[in-house]
Amino acid sequence: MPKTSGCSTLAITNVLGSSVTRVADITLFMRAGPEISVAATKSFIAQLAILMQIVNSISETKYDNVLQQAHKAIEEVLLMDLSEAVTACKDAQSISMLAVGHFTGFP
Repeated sequence: MPKTSGCSTLAITNVLGSSVTRVADITLFMRAGPEISVAATKSFIAQLAILMQIVNSISETKYDNVLQQAHKAIEEVLLMDLSEAVTACKDAQSISMLAVGHFTGFP
């Protein structure tokens, strides 16, 4: 529909040569690499990072500090030692998770 309406389109994708790249006016490649364990986790985070950078650019770098905080928070989570959680859950038939957080980066 955007093309028929005369709108410019932007594709954000992790797959070089995907069908969306052929129809979009502009394409941003995330280069997040292939998903190994949980489908779409890495590509979802990469999409959020790119969207935050786009917002930052449009808003004349108003959110530089927020991007730095987000980068640090993501790095901390990725470096967490989850071995105790893995041991506690290894024999479970199913697992439910509830995550509650608070982020105060945006003014």
